Amino acid sequence: MRGALTSCVASCFVVSAALVFASASCGEPRKEANAAVRPPGSGWYCWRNQRIPNASRCLRAMEECASSREGAKSANGKSDTSLETFTECQEEPRAGCFTSVRAKNGVESFTCAASVNDCESQRRNIERDPETSGNYASISRCTPWD
Repeated sequence: MRGALTSCVASCFVVSAALVFASASCGEPRKEANAAVRPPGSGWYCWRNQRIPNASRCLRAMEECASSREGAKSANGKSDTSLETFTECQEEPRAGCFTSVRAKNGVESFTCAASVNDCESQRRNIERDPETSGNYASISRCTPWD
């Protein structure tokens, strides 16, 4: 009887510990992207990386999009990546966007992608990468912006 009781107590402890860990890792629900950071205007210009699923970038003006597309070519030391990897900037009525606060200086900014799905993928990549995750004090959930 004592062995069964010990086994039961041990099992309950394991389950309790797992529940505490799971609830702690969930944390507070993410807030929506901060609309105060949303740039004025309507519509977006977006390019996609054709080699990487869910990789896109959207900006309000065609010129900003084209400049971002050019910059993506040489980002992260990949200057040999040809522009053909990136689609031309295309007009989109909506974009999936998150806002973030920089840990170093508290500056809040936005990042937008061609869809909420693309946005979530990029947000998760930032959070999972130990080289980038520490740069942010907070990151919102992805929110559709028009």
